[in-house]
Amino acid sequence: MKTWLNKNQLLAWLDNHAPTKSVQRALVSGLPVTILGGFKPLPDSNSPGWIIVVNSKAGREYYIAIAVNNFREPRAYLIDHIDWASYTGGSHPLYQGDIPEHAVEQKILGTVERVNNG
Repeated sequence: MKTWLNKNQLLAWLDNHAPTKSVQRALVSGLPVTILGGFKPLPDSNSPGWIIVVNSKAGREYYIAIAVNNFREPRAYLIDHIDWASYTGGSHPLYQGDIPEHAVEQKILGTVERVNNG
């Protein structure tokens, strides 16, 4: 199983495994990338992993899940919703995410947020 120790390592992996060319261009644009944190399970998956928001110069946002498990290579894919009840949080910065207060609040509310990619 692939492991990442910090945000830079996770984003370097994503740069090489971006789900679309648009996401890859957005990753190298220098605009902010937000890690929402660890989720178990991820949308459209039984696997745990992270949800990341990548911003593009054109003003688009891409919501990407990175799924990991013990039996397969990690995979990145676009998602259309966030089930905040699945947010795991934790003390590790990758699981906590860049906006943990917002994530915990949404988890408590049980929010399911629809998102648009691009």
